[in-house]
Amino acid sequence: MELKFCPGCCTEKAATSENFSRNRRTRDGLACYCKPCYSARYRDFYAANRAREVERGIACVRKRRAERPEYDRALSREAKRRELSDPVKYAEHLARGNAWRMANPDKAKAFKHNQKPFRAARAAARKARLSQASPPWVDLDAIRSIYEEAARITMETGITHEVDHIVPVMGRTVCGLHVPWNLRVIPATLNRKKSNRFNE
Repeated sequence: MELKFCPGCCTEKAATSENFSRNRRTRDGLACYCKPCYSARYRDFYAANRAREVERGIACVRKRRAERPEYDRALSREAKRRELSDPVKYAEHLARGNAWRMANPDKAKAFKHNQKPFRAARAAARKARLSQASPPWVDLDAIRSIYEEAARITMETGITHEVDHIVPVMGRTVCGLHVPWNLRVIPATLNRKKSNRFNE
């Protein structure tokens, strides 16, 4: 394995991205200093030039949002998905939302998600998808018992549980059926994190 000398700590380390940050301007594509040394050097520089670095960061973000708005929205969605995958943070998120709606009832009613036509359209679309994914021979009683099990676990534990399709009904790469062996009861946070992805 190729080694690279770090002038900061005067040691040789494996020339990999785990030890050195990437730098396209160097011959080997890696920074001159290892990551711990680079962090220490930048920490001192940032402390001495904090105001200028903050302004530069804000300018970069504004430029990126203007040039690549969809990329920025994707970053925001991914960050929110990671945050809400934590049960504690998800509970705090729900509490903040409920408190805001209680304090601002008029603004809450103005959201499109709370409008009856929008909610009715979403419910109808999901009902249609489940109907298309349900074979004529499916055991409806078995499916109903799984949803009853999710409600029972929610009542006993106090943690919201939902019925998840192991193979999503409307997945990105594959579509499953609305049948008992494709259903499972999992916490709502895991269900929202999984979304319509299929994890083999």
